[in-house]
Amino acid sequence: MTKKMTKKHKFYFLFIGIFVSISLLFNGCKNKTSSMEVKSASEFEVLLNVLENNGDYVNSDKFPSNIDASLVYQNIDKNFLIIDIRDEDAYNNGHIKGAFNIKPDSLMSFFENVIEPNSFDSIVMVCDIGVRSAFVTSILRLLGYNNVFSMKFGMCAWHSNYADALWLKSVSSKPENELEVADNPLPQKLSYPQINTGESVPYKILRARADTILADTIKKYFVSIDDVSKNYLKYFIVKYGFENNSNLGQLKGAYQFLPKKSLNSKTDLFKLPTDKPILVYCYTGTKSSFVVAYLRILGYDAYSLKYGANGFMYNVMLKNFPDNVFTKQNVYNFPLEFSQSVPTLNQQSNPVALKVKGGC
Repeated sequence: MTKKMTKKHKFYFLFIGIFVSISLLFNGCKNKTSSMEVKSASEFEVLLNVLENNGDYVNSDKFPSNIDASLVYQNIDKNFLIIDIRDEDAYNNGHIKGAFNIKPDSLMSFFENVIEPNSFDSIVMVCDIGVRSAFVTSILRLLGYNNVFSMKFGMCAWHSNYADALWLKSVSSKPENELEVADNPLPQKLSYPQINTGESVPYKILRARADTILADTIKKYFVSIDDVSKNYLKYFIVKYGFENNSNLGQLKGAYQFLPKKSLNSKTDLFKLPTDKPILVYCYTGTKSSFVVAYLRILGYDAYSLKYGANGFMYNVMLKNFPDNVFTKQNVYNFPLEFSQSVPTLNQQSNPVALKVKGGC
């Protein structure tokens, strides 16, 4: 398993960035006269080139980086680090044994100053329903932390206390009569976003984007089907993770984007708008959360539909995609911990000196 982005990785990013910049500059010059001004690559172009040529995570076999709650439980006393990103009150009302309670805006400091990420076999991000943990896992993966995973379905998979109040309460078939069955042709190539971090080195651009996003209130990046159904035209709707099944129904105006194929500069990435919010939905809201994090890193105004298609066509999902629905069978009822002895980042008197390491 690949480990944390070391100085060697950052040097690699720097080298690739210089190479990309020189390549873009050369390609722009070679067919022009010496008297013509050459336009330098934008931050977006530099960042996208590096991400696509350094694993292309969103289109790779490592995407999405989920882990089942049962595997977390089996390794709870082994070399796994569990990070619970929920609010402190939710954490205190029940959490996984040994889990650290770290808010998203403190994750980067925690990874860089408090722990040795590459010393753990796996670092597991946990939230309530599994979408915010997917979002932050996607960002951490883009930053090179390749041993980070999101616990699928969050605490709802861990215990029925959460499943009954959240996932099982939110599945619905109410808007099924509003669905359409016709495929919508994708628009022609559009413009790409403009990002302005003030940085020129690819890793620094990526890091600045990650800092900005994680420092924000990431809960606002997730919307409910009730909000969407009030005004479908508000969003450019991306149906992600479904193949050849529009006859079963899709949200009004949705465009088909095939998983691990569409979100690339050589395919359909540039067909996404920059002047309109983008809503991504999948089966459960998990893959879409990973996708939205990637799109936000690139500067798109993207949002994920909470609970995915489970939230508006649950009966259809049960019949046609039984492996992609949330039911009581997904709930393990593993033990909950209520002690507050696990340190949080804000409780460390000298976090730089702590450097928690994994290993048995």
